Amino acid sequence: MGMKTIAEFVSSKEIHDKLQGVGVDYVQGYEISRPSALTKPASTPHDKSAD
Repeated sequence: MGMKTIAEFVSSKEIHDKLQGVGVDYVQGYEISRPSALTKPASTPHDKSAD
């Protein structure tokens, strides 16, 4: 089907490893990175149609 899977709330290396073992494509959660403040606003691509 060409679909990818994403696991949320991955909080430990053990969970991350098990998810990889069952074929999960992407993970997000505290195991990857704790939330942090932005140091500057995120940039957005320039819209060329506005030129």
